[in-house]
Amino acid sequence: MIQAYFNERGYRITTAKGDSKFIYDLPEYVINNAACLYSFRWKVFNDMMDVVEDLSETVEDKDLELHTDSKLIEELKGELTPDDLYAKSSSRYFIEYDYVNFRRITFQKCGASTVNGKLSESINTKRSTTT
Repeated sequence: MIQAYFNERGYRITTAKGDSKFIYDLPEYVINNAACLYSFRWKVFNDMMDVVEDLSETVEDKDLELHTDSKLIEELKGELTPDDLYAKSSSRYFIEYDYVNFRRITFQKCGASTVNGKLSESINTKRSTTT
């Protein structure tokens, strides 16, 4: 199973093949602008899904757990339709191309402290990839 935690700060992925995480250095203008922050969350998600694809090799990796602290979960599940063009395109790409690569996808909305805690953890150095 692949576990992926993400928010605007970055992502952390755990798979049978290895671990990967990336922390972004957000400029103040992104942090202080809700529309920019929303789009940046989608950028992080898109980057993360590229890495998920690279790390998924085993049968266990055909199950994906996505964890985040934002409304992207509802948008990825199809419960909400994004208003932003970039978000709509990203959501559509996920549904048409990424979703079909997995046997099962579980969506979990969790608190910011949970996601930030996962992003702060060190990764297993014996089987890790840091991007």
